[in-house]
Amino acid sequence: MERKTIGVCIIAKNEEAMIGRCLDSVVGCDQCVVVDTGSQDRTIEIAKEHGAEVYLDCIWNDDYSFCQNHAKSKMKTDWILSIDCDEYLNCDFSEVRKAVEIATTDMIRVKISQYLLYGNDT
Repeated sequence: MERKTIGVCIIAKNEEAMIGRCLDSVVGCDQCVVVDTGSQDRTIEIAKEHGAEVYLDCIWNDDYSFCQNHAKSKMKTDWILSIDCDEYLNCDFSEVRKAVEIATTDMIRVKISQYLLYGNDT
């Protein structure tokens, strides 16, 4: 049986504080696509440092599903994990790969945590 490929797609804008942890948690995927919708910080640079394919051709129009579909159109893999910049996997990516290999449906669940970052307003 041929190995199934797994890609990760992320929508980002000004996520330099969180995108690194997110990308660290998906090391081992076959393709990682980050669609940036207008960052003014280091988000793009950090994504590229992690080996992600970064696309700048989607302007934010208050329609997350439009941007998500745009990101998914860049994917060339059998499976796609959509994850937000403030989320990260609670397991090694190899566990996701194992789940995909034994999946009998076209969808699986993986445990994702949310990374909370609080600012000091004082």
